[in-house]
Amino acid sequence: MVKNVDYIVQDKKIVIIDENTGRPQPGRRFSDGLHQSIEAKEGVKIQGETQTYATITLQNYFRMYDQLCGMTGTAMTEAVEFKTIYQLDVMEIPTYKPCIRKDFDDEIYMTEREKHAAILAEIKSVHEKGQPILIGTESVDISEKFSHILKKNRLPHTVLNAKNHAKEAEIIAEAGVEGAITLATNMAGRGTDIKPTKAALEAGGLYVLGTGRHQSRRIDRQLRGRSGRLGDPGASKFFVSFEDSLMRLFSPPRITALLQRHRPPEGEAMSAKILNKSIETAQKRVEQRNYSAREHTLKYDDVMNKQRQEIYEFRQDMIETSDVIALTKEILSDTVDALIQESSNQYDLLLTALLTHFPISFTKESLEKLPQEELSGYIQEKVIEEFTKKCTFQEEQIAAFPHPEKKPREILEGVIRSLILRRTDALWQEHLLSIDHLRTDVHIRLVGQKDPLIEFKEEAFQYFRALYHEMHVEISRDLFRFQMVRPNEETMQKWMGQKRPQPIVD
Repeated sequence: MVKNVDYIVQDKKIVIIDENTGRPQPGRRFSDGLHQSIEAKEGVKIQGETQTYATITLQNYFRMYDQLCGMTGTAMTEAVEFKTIYQLDVMEIPTYKPCIRKDFDDEIYMTEREKHAAILAEIKSVHEKGQPILIGTESVDISEKFSHILKKNRLPHTVLNAKNHAKEAEIIAEAGVEGAITLATNMAGRGTDIKPTKAALEAGGLYVLGTGRHQSRRIDRQLRGRSGRLGDPGASKFFVSFEDSLMRLFSPPRITALLQRHRPPEGEAMSAKILNKSIETAQKRVEQRNYSAREHTLKYDDVMNKQRQEIYEFRQDMIETSDVIALTKEILSDTVDALIQESSNQYDLLLTALLTHFPISFTKESLEKLPQEELSGYIQEKVIEEFTKKCTFQEEQIAAFPHPEKKPREILEGVIRSLILRRTDALWQEHLLSIDHLRTDVHIRLVGQKDPLIEFKEEAFQYFRALYHEMHVEISRDLFRFQMVRPNEETMQKWMGQKRPQPIVD
């Protein structure tokens, strides 16, 4: 994680930068201790580890909608992914007016130093003509480096990146003025068009200058697309060096080896179709790698998605039901069945489990004399009978402390609903943490020639079964443990004159 590339330090806090939009993401934090590590590195206050309450991939989030559609100028490069993930076809719509923007071939240099010198010369040349220039950079760090170069050469300019995004609309509004120079990350113009003035259009329109190729073709095309809107004139050109991370990591080795043998003179640019193709091939490799990573993540999340739907449906039923008591009795019945199954017909184990979870005097003799098929019904009847008595008693307690707006039954149901939801959420959070650890650990199974995804599916299912069992048992135990009591005199005095006191749930 690199400062001013992956994150910035703002108001003594680490703020993540979105890699696609270039915008800051306040409130978001890296997980698994990574954020704390960065805080330690930058010498800011280390905050506590956050707990995940809910998690979902964007793909599964979008698939929750009944209908999906969208519009973007750069969807064609991702048509396969749209079809695979969302079953959406991509259709290209012709522009309203013909695009007359001039897209020059890339200028490619052997070293970054030569590239920077060429970019500076190009900026001076275009600026003298009066054309407004938008300089696109990959990161905050690179934008500030070029800002320093422009200052040294006394070229007036404006910087737009995650550090000063609050002035984005104001900066973009001035970016189309004759002779303006705007340095920006890939957030430039998102949601706000750069509108060249009449004098700027006469000078040739907006000139987009890319200081390097991004890892995705879409981002490069979005940058080009800031110029030449609605038939306006404009131009675009990218400058690349073989020391750029994209070329260093992903370009074909034979191209690099060829150029090392036949190196052009110092400062001279290379511009050829084969080199442009080489750059596009490198970008395709990165896109394929990123798509594979997203597809891999989605396969794992599809497993969690089924579990997520089960838990959320249970919560929704609890929130929307008009008879909480009836739903609670179903939970108690399911718990009894689970305890019987868990004891494997061993009465000692069953008796211990029943006495642990329910305040009812069962005896081993009373259980043993029952036929196996009647055992579950007998225990369920006793448990539900005791729970009904508890509900009646609690209603009487509430009635002794009357509420002007709600009936005792409504208050009791609200308390029971709250208890169940609180316990469900707490256990679900623990389950998410366990699943995160499982996803991290399961990849080591590759050493044993096992498919991590299959291993994850099997173990995640076992985890969920354990969660469901624990959830029913813990909820059942809570239902017999809570008490609603009248507030003491001290609490009553404190509340007097502020609001009507409520029964306390213990």
